[in-house]
Amino acid sequence: MQLLREHAQPIRAGKITAVDGSWIFQLFLTEDVSDLVACIGGRLPERRSTHQQVTGRATRRPETAQGPP
Repeated sequence: MQLLREHAQPIRAGKITAVDGSWIFQLFLTEDVSDLVACIGGRLPERRSTHQQVTGRATRRPETAQGPP
């Protein structure tokens, strides 16, 4: 944060999220977007289904058919 406070020019912020949603990064760029001033990122906690959030239990998936024995 000190880097951002010391930067005399306006700063633009950008966000990058991994396709699977497991990581997120916040970028702080110069006003003309030519230089990166600072970056922070981290792994996000695994998302739980609404059922898990309400009951605390995972939703079971139905067993798949195995075909003839």
